[in-house]
Amino acid sequence: MVNDFIRNVEEKVKDEEKKLETGIKGVLKKISSKEKTEDQSLKETAIKKLNRLEKKKINQSVFDEFTWILKVFLSNHLKIEYEYTHQELVKELARRRVKHKADIIRLSEEIVEVDYDGKPVDQESFVRMVEEAKRIISKI
Repeated sequence: MVNDFIRNVEEKVKDEEKKLETGIKGVLKKISSKEKTEDQSLKETAIKKLNRLEKKKINQSVFDEFTWILKVFLSNHLKIEYEYTHQELVKELARRRVKHKADIIRLSEEIVEVDYDGKPVDQESFVRMVEEAKRIISKI
C-alpha cells in the first residue's frame, strides 16, 4: 500500500518535471526567437539607412551619419552600453566570439583615419566603405 502510494507520487513528480521542462524549453525558445527577430530588425534598419546614405554626395555630415549608423548598430548588436572608441571596440571584439572581427576592425580603422587623421575620402571610397559596412552587418 505504501509502496503503491510512493510509486504514484514518483510518477506524478516525473510528469510535473516533464511539464516544467517542456515549459522552460518553450520559454527559452520564445526568448531566443524574439532576440533573433530584434537582431534581424536591427540589421534591416541599419542596411536600409546605409542604402539611402550611399546615394548621397559625400560631405562631413554624410560621413558622420555613416559612422553613427555603424556605431549604433555595433553598440546594439554587441550590447556595448557606452560610447566606445576604436581601441575600446578592438578590446570588446577580442573578448567576444564575433564573426568578421578583422573586417570590423579594418573598417573602424578607416573611419578613424578619416575622422581623426584628416584622410580625405572621395565618393568612390565612401561607397566602398558603406558597401563593406552593409556586408559586415548582414553577415554578423
